[in-house]
Amino acid sequence: MVETEHIYSTLRGEGPEMDALIAEFIGRLPHFRSEIDGALEQKNRGALKEAVHKIKGLGGGYGYVELTSLARKVEQEIANNNEVTLAETTQQLILYIDRIIASGL
Repeated sequence: MVETEHIYSTLRGEGPEMDALIAEFIGRLPHFRSEIDGALEQKNRGALKEAVHKIKGLGGGYGYVELTSLARKVEQEIANNNEVTLAETTQQLILYIDRIIASGL
């Protein structure tokens, strides 16, 4: 089942400055997604780890705690060197990013 529920920042509505920062972050998510896609296509674990690490660090700061949690799980799967669970977890992260983008501010 594909999740379709909107995902919004927990910091949404904290003020116009914060909303502008969140909107900027959402605008950058397609770039981060492209980095992940490129790393997967090239089978480049180092690039995947770097892209996921950026998302992990930024997600919580912009009020997307689950985004940070999913990115952390991908980092753990990279460290565990488990191809099957890495692919599944990375796909979950990609779908979550897509849902945030689709939800907007």
